[in-house]
Amino acid sequence: MKLPRMTIVVDSRLDCVVLAVTLLRNFCEWVGAPSLDSRQIEVCVAEAMNNSVIHAYKLEAGRQLELCVSRNGCNIYCEIFDQGIAMDPLQLSRKRTQLPDLDSIALEDVPENGRGLSIILSVMDFVEYRSVNGTNCLSMRKQLRKPFEAHK
Repeated sequence: MKLPRMTIVVDSRLDCVVLAVTLLRNFCEWVGAPSLDSRQIEVCVAEAMNNSVIHAYKLEAGRQLELCVSRNGCNIYCEIFDQGIAMDPLQLSRKRTQLPDLDSIALEDVPENGRGLSIILSVMDFVEYRSVNGTNCLSMRKQLRKPFEAHK
């Protein structure tokens, strides 16, 4: 049995990120992910893709940004690929030690610089960044709150 999977390739523009996360939301609904989990995944993917556009590509349009999403059991896996400037992988470990408690403070009180990574690390169950041969990849996994059935 093949696992549900979707790959989206968009231009490196912030308005294209909106298109990609809209398709992601539809995918999550299609595979039966709970609404809260779908929204959290959508926010994390939007933050990660925005980071690629802003930091890896320095807002340069015309570059490729790829989102791969799949479901396996009770997990949704998301990978964002770009060929821009690589992030320092130590940023993830630094952010892990500086995570705000997002349940106890308002989002607007989280420092804007690094807010996206803080949100991603607070919400997702697994986050890893790698850069190999000029291709950067942020991998994320979210375990869903309840088992679900794929849409038939």
